[in-house]
Amino acid sequence: MRKRNDHVIRKAEVIIGLVGGGLSLLIFGLFSVVIFNMENVQAFESGIYPLLPENDAFSNVSEAFELLRQAAAWMGIFLFFMTITLVLATVFIYKNGRPKIAGALYILTAILQLIGTQGLGFPIAFLFFIAAYMSFFWK
Repeated sequence: MRKRNDHVIRKAEVIIGLVGGGLSLLIFGLFSVVIFNMENVQAFESGIYPLLPENDAFSNVSEAFELLRQAAAWMGIFLFFMTITLVLATVFIYKNGRPKIAGALYILTAILQLIGTQGLGFPIAFLFFIAAYMSFFWK
């Protein structure tokens, strides 16, 4: 039977988790901040509305603005909870403390990422799934 080594830092899981968290905060956090700092519909109409791929999907600019603000609010809320679970996973995996709990938290982080971004954050969530896999199966 092998002796547990408390001095080993599971660097790969920590780095992958932190890279995913940093990318999430940068991309989706920045998106939420930009949308919420838009004061009026005119700024939205001149800045972001022309960039939307399907302008015909909305009946008017005001509807698109409100829907995007709601999506940004939900994204921000899920990003907050995702950050909490990611920090907890990092604490549990650091120095090989409790890798199974950390793996479960990485999976929860990935699920929150997918739900909060409505699937747009799949590449980043994939990083969390990799970190979870490594937490469960790497020795």
